[in-house]
Amino acid sequence: MKICVMGNSHVGSLKRGWDEIKGDYRQHEITFFAQRSDGLEGLIAHDGKLIPNNEKLAKALEFTSGGKKEVDPNEYDVFVIYGTGVNINVVADNHFYSNAVIESSLNDLVTNTLSFNLLKGVRALTDKPVFIGHLPLVPPMEVLSDTMPSDYIARVELINEMTYRPLNAELVRQPLSTIVNGNHTHPDFSKGSKALAVGDSGDNVYHPESDSDHMNDKFGEIWLREFLTEYVGEVESRAQAGGVRQSG
Repeated sequence: MKICVMGNSHVGSLKRGWDEIKGDYRQHEITFFAQRSDGLEGLIAHDGKLIPNNEKLAKALEFTSGGKKEVDPNEYDVFVIYGTGVNINVVADNHFYSNAVIESSLNDLVTNTLSFNLLKGVRALTDKPVFIGHLPLVPPMEVLSDTMPSDYIARVELINEMTYRPLNAELVRQPLSTIVNGNHTHPDFSKGSKALAVGDSGDNVYHPESDSDHMNDKFGEIWLREFLTEYVGEVESRAQAGGVRQSG
C-alpha cells in the first residue's frame, strides 16, 4: 500500500517514528507532505493534483516527501490528514448538554479546521480512503488511574457518524495504550518532542519543556503501528474481498 500523509508540525513524530519501524512494514510505503503551523493552507487542488501556491511551502513539501512538490492522488492508495486543527476535547457530553448542542459543537470542532479543508481538497480529486488523525490528547498534570476512555471512544464514533462517514472518510482513534485518566495522553509521550524537519535551522529542535501539545517519536511509532495494522489492514482486506469498509 502506498500511503500519503499530509499535516503540520505534529507529523514530525510520525515521520521520525516511521524511520524507526519501516523495516517492519516493507509492504507499505509512506510519503509525507508537511509544513509547520498552518502552512498547508497554501495547498490547493489544480489540474488533478494538490499543489503549493508559494515557494516556501513547495520547499517544505519537497523536503518532507523526499523530492516531491505536488500531491498526485494517482500515486497513492490511502490518504492521512494529521493534526491541522482537529482537537478532540473530551467531556461526558450527555451529562451537561442536549444532543442538538453536542452535535452542533462537534460539527464546528471538525469543519472549522485546516484539516477539513484539506479533506475537501482531496475529495475534489479522488474517492480513495481518507483517514483523519486528530491532535494528540493533552497530557494530564497527574496520572490518576487506568480509567477506560469510554467518553473519548464515544466522541470519535459520534464525529465519524455525523461528519466523516458522509464524505467517505474516518477519524482515527488515538491508540488507547497511550491514553490515561480516560481522556489524556500519558505525559511520557510529550517528553523529548522535536520540531518537524522542513529543511531549515529549526529542524528537529527539541520543543521547550512547557510544550505539552507535541508528542515524541515513540508516540509516532505506536500511532503508526496501530494505524497500519487496524485501519490500513482493513483497507487491504476490503480490496481483496471487493467489499466496502464499515467505519467504527
